[in-house]
Amino acid sequence: MRLKLEGGRYVCTFNSKGAGDAEHKLYWKLVKQSTMFAGDGFFSQNNPSSDESDVRHRNHANYADHLAGYPTFTPLDKEALKIRIQYISKIVFDAPPLPRFSEFPDLEFVQLIAYHRIIKFRRLLDEVLGGKNRFWMVHRTPSFASQYMDFQLAEGVGLSQPTVS
Repeated sequence: MRLKLEGGRYVCTFNSKGAGDAEHKLYWKLVKQSTMFAGDGFFSQNNPSSDESDVRHRNHANYADHLAGYPTFTPLDKEALKIRIQYISKIVFDAPPLPRFSEFPDLEFVQLIAYHRIIKFRRLLDEVLGGKNRFWMVHRTPSFASQYMDFQLAEGVGLSQPTVS
């Protein structure tokens, strides 16, 4: 399904996916076709056999039979989570960090790239929908997220670049 703005109105069309279009492969192809994301390093074409590859890291996490290899999950308390998100929001990149398969699970790089993608997608919806869409204006800041993050990014030359730890 695609939603396009044509003549001031949104038009919805349905297209069948091809035989070789797995769900994520199709999704990523559509994102890369978008003029909004085509040249954005956070939505890079990446090689599933490369060590630095979003798709390789994700495929391993989703499809490999290795649950015993995951570290024990311990959720952060609210204050630690706020601090981590604030820290991530202040990091400026020359090039986006792709998760490293050799560091699996590369939680630091997954968190960094996920946060930036959330902000970029939110900005896209702000631009496309503007302040006219009441549903978007009510739901653009989910209640579960508002206590943790302000959806900001540090951007531009000359800003401090905290090291990733």
